[in-house]
Amino acid sequence: MTKPVYREVKREITSRDFAVLNFLWRWKVVSPQALAKKFFPGIRPESANVRLRHLAEAGYLESLQVGRRQFVAPNKRF
Repeated sequence: MTKPVYREVKREITSRDFAVLNFLWRWKVVSPQALAKKFFPGIRPESANVRLRHLAEAGYLESLQVGRRQFVAPNKRF
């Protein structure tokens, strides 16, 4: 049996990603819905959440849960 082949995904920071990170650096904690509304207008919220998840997987963001609400914060390493 052969091992599955995984593609390495190249993730680059876009100008919109930089704007999101700058906004989070200033405000510290924001809901994903607020980020989607401000930085991803006209795009389905699910698409904005996918991009935020990619930034979290790359280590730029962390997801916080307070009760039943979800928030996004900059990673403490940065």
